[in-house]
Amino acid sequence: APGNYDPASRSLLTTFALGRWANGSSDYTGKWCYVSSTGMHPDHSPARDPVRTWVSPINGKVDIEGTMSFNQPAGSTHDGVVGYIHLGAMQLWSKSLTPSATGDSEDFLLEDVEVSIGDKIAFRLNPNGERWSDGTTFNPTITYVPEPIIISLLSVGGLLLLRRRRA
Repeated sequence: APGNYDPASRSLLTTFALGRWANGSSDYTGKWCYVSSTGMHPDHSPARDPVRTWVSPINGKVDIEGTMSFNQPAGSTHDGVVGYIHLGAMQLWSKSLTPSATGDSEDFLLEDVEVSIGDKIAFRLNPNGERWSDGTTFNPTITYVPEPIIISLLSVGGLLLLRRRRA
């Protein structure tokens, strides 16, 4: 099913050419599944959803934001795509995009996502049936959310303040 995701079942795209990673020969004959620096294209036969993965180097919280854009014209026979964001096998977000007069896009913002070192956040694109003209911009930004600084009035500064009053 399109919404199911098993991170262990993924295989690497092994060929880099024309500014994108794909699985197969460098001329991409019949190889629709690819990941570029700003987008992706899924395949449906066999079913292959491209996945871009970020591995957390920190324990803490992150914000995930960006835009997913499907720029196919209205009236086309394309059936659109479904984008997903996963933390491990857990789905955090999904959106279906379909052809429209101005293209279809969706901004996303996931705040304070708790991660541990080694956790994987995956950005996945499903063809929603057919793969024809499913090239989609999907270029997220992940930002570390720093812990708030807590200032205690009873710490060193508070003791110094007491000393000043007694002098």
